Amino acid sequence: MTTTKKTALIIGASRGLGLGLVQRLTEQGWQVTATVRDPQNAENLRAVDGVRIETLDMDETASLEVLIQKLRGEVFDVLFVNAGITGPKHQSAAQSTAAELGQLFLTNAVAPIRL
Repeated sequence: MTTTKKTALIIGASRGLGLGLVQRLTEQGWQVTATVRDPQNAENLRAVDGVRIETLDMDETASLEVLIQKLRGEVFDVLFVNAGITGPKHQSAAQSTAAELGQLFLTNAVAPIRL
């Protein structure tokens, strides 16, 4: 009897919910690929045994294309998109610039669809 490991791609795994999910899935025997925007700030993720770490800045088309090439042909049982940003520090839509709102929308709504 052969068993195939379940596979997961976790987008945004350097901390918080994404990191916790990586830890839990690897403990359960899953094969996990996790992305981070800045590999230099992924110490906790690197401490997880067996995780494959890739770089991805969801707002950058070139970064997404590189990841697509690296993962070409792979099939994942789970895709979990956890990466995102918060709004402007003042947190007021009335005070926000069009650029701030555009960046928020691009990162949190458009970029996950492109994945």
